[in-house]
Amino acid sequence: MLHPTIDRPETSASLQVAEDRRRSPRTPVPNLFVALEMSDASAVPVPPRMSDRRRRPSWTSSAIDISTEGLALTLPDEVPVGSEVLLTFRLDEDLALVRVPSQVVRKQEGLGVGAVSFASWPDSDRLALLSYLNHFARA
Repeated sequence: MLHPTIDRPETSASLQVAEDRRRSPRTPVPNLFVALEMSDASAVPVPPRMSDRRRRPSWTSSAIDISTEGLALTLPDEVPVGSEVLLTFRLDEDLALVRVPSQVVRKQEGLGVGAVSFASWPDSDRLALLSYLNHFARA
């Protein structure tokens, strides 16, 4: 017996969910810590009493998962969606990625989690990450 299909009009929310679906597989990285630093281009205000050397706010976050496109991680309340950030993290003994330009693309307010997409960064770093992820895919 065939079941009838119910046509449901797509709302803007359901379209947004479809657009936000991840395009590449994610690799869990539960023990990965990420140094998150606001980029010079970010619009987040900096307290005037901070020294010139420390004018950009920075935090340490916990990563959730990673792909070639970005990273899911904990995000402090002070970092809004759209912020340009620099990420530093060590995936293993041989691979450390330093000050990777990224942008906050999603954030769940009140939960402290969100996602960043990697912006333009050297091909060598991107290839090193791809190699790391492919290693996990084969394991």
